[in-house]
Amino acid sequence: MTPPDFRPGEVQQRQLPDNWLRSMHGFSGSGWYQVHIPRQQQHGHVWGIFIPRANMNVAVFLNGHEIGHSGHFYEPVSRNWARPLYYTIPAGMLSADDNILHIHLKSYRDEAGGLSELLLGDQDVLLPLYQLRDFIQIDLAKVTFFINLFAGILTLLLWYLRRTDTVCAWFTVICFSSAVFILNNFLIEIPVSRNLWHFFVYVSIGWFACALLMFTLHFLKRHKPAYQRALLVYMLISSIAILTLQNIFVAMLWHIGSLAMAAYACIVLFRSWLRSNESTELVLFIAMLATLTLGFHDWYTRLTFQQFSSPVLMHLGPPMMLMAISWILVIRFVRIMKLNERHHAELVSRVKETERKLNREHQRVQSLLQQEAKVEERNRIMRDLHDGLGSHLMSAHSIAQIKQMDQGIQQALNDALFCLRTSIDTLASQDGDMSDLLGTLRYRMEPQLAACNIRLSWHMDDISDYAYPAEHKLHIVRVMQEAITNVIKHAVASRLFISIKAQENGSMHLSVRDNGCGISGNKEGYGLGNMRERIEEVGGNMRISSSSEGTCLLFMLPAKSSV
Repeated sequence: MTPPDFRPGEVQQRQLPDNWLRSMHGFSGSGWYQVHIPRQQQHGHVWGIFIPRANMNVAVFLNGHEIGHSGHFYEPVSRNWARPLYYTIPAGMLSADDNILHIHLKSYRDEAGGLSELLLGDQDVLLPLYQLRDFIQIDLAKVTFFINLFAGILTLLLWYLRRTDTVCAWFTVICFSSAVFILNNFLIEIPVSRNLWHFFVYVSIGWFACALLMFTLHFLKRHKPAYQRALLVYMLISSIAILTLQNIFVAMLWHIGSLAMAAYACIVLFRSWLRSNESTELVLFIAMLATLTLGFHDWYTRLTFQQFSSPVLMHLGPPMMLMAISWILVIRFVRIMKLNERHHAELVSRVKETERKLNREHQRVQSLLQQEAKVEERNRIMRDLHDGLGSHLMSAHSIAQIKQMDQGIQQALNDALFCLRTSIDTLASQDGDMSDLLGTLRYRMEPQLAACNIRLSWHMDDISDYAYPAEHKLHIVRVMQEAITNVIKHAVASRLFISIKAQENGSMHLSVRDNGCGISGNKEGYGLGNMRERIEEVGGNMRISSSSEGTCLLFMLPAKSSV
């Protein structure tokens, strides 16, 4: 670590930047540079030396005094191949005479050793240039490394939860492989041997390109199993070759294959975008093309021995890919959320509709059960009336006739039997239409009218489509029965006209008219009041017109839903 004595016949003059691959055919080991600095006046200012790039490690001496070094020189040598270097020259250190700057550089044969141009001057001028270069080369590399590492861990977890998601699996490979070669930009002390570290770095670049291509194919749902298997076999064989040969030219060929895979991924994406016009494919294509361009820049500058005059930019590509893929994943997530919300709304709507149908069906079943229960109860009541009360009344009526009891008793028993039969007829006809029920009433009443020498004229429209509740039917029959009975008992009539007409507005009119003596007095009796109450229960009304030429009762029934 002491500057040697430079003898004129034992040194070579070099022009910076100096690339050892070109000037010394890939020389490995240590070398010294001696730079003569003309007379300078610091004027009490702090100066600095800015070295944009040196490969691999340097120590700087001014006039025989060390002013700084970038790490140790024993194996494995500290790595500063992409790191800009800056060393401070305190005020007064430059002499008024000529100054000599010595730079000790150590590198490896396959590391492309060399030294960039040197910038010497006022710190106020050089330090901002160094800080900008350091930000681009080192700070951004650190940020992108941790972003890639975090994204890789996150997607690895997602892939673990969804093993069939190959897009997520290849995105994980993209993140981890890019994290390795980005780490190489700013890691000074490597944790393993140099050869093994080189293997990790070179292989990570190839697998990054391979993962980009695989991700693209799976992202576009272009499954090519044979092609993908062949690609993986190529990657494995090439990785073994990199580990075995450890040669910079093999690495350069490996990089060519990596660029070819990335270029093919760009072509596939561009063609797919031309067909589909999807914005997500266009964004991914632009990010991948930018990454390919940066990778080609680094490869080309190294191939043409210009790397010491140009910065390393490859580490800026993965963040573009991450941002593009993250944006695509966010877009897809939003689409999936909207789709899920729409499906959820449809599902809720279907559930509500199904619930309404089930409620209607339940109500229908309950209604059927209630109707069945009513029918059973009605049948039971009819049996009880017929077999119980009916049998007793028939027996009593027969005994009264045999023993020739008082006519009043016989008539009362006869009326009771008639009332019972009418009630049974009404209960039996509750499921039938109004025409059947009124026709049965006519059949029951006609013998009594004939026995009283009353001629019946009956007219009835087609009212089979009128549907009334069972209790309303009973009210209507009772009113008609009461009106006919009044004619028999009180009217002293010889003719009876009954008319049942369906009106245009859906209502129904029932009229009972006789040619009797009319109703005496203006006050309604109990029977008329009872009929009026029954009609009002149905929702209709009753009109009475009476004179010495007869009486007419008009019952106006409301419109009911048709069957």
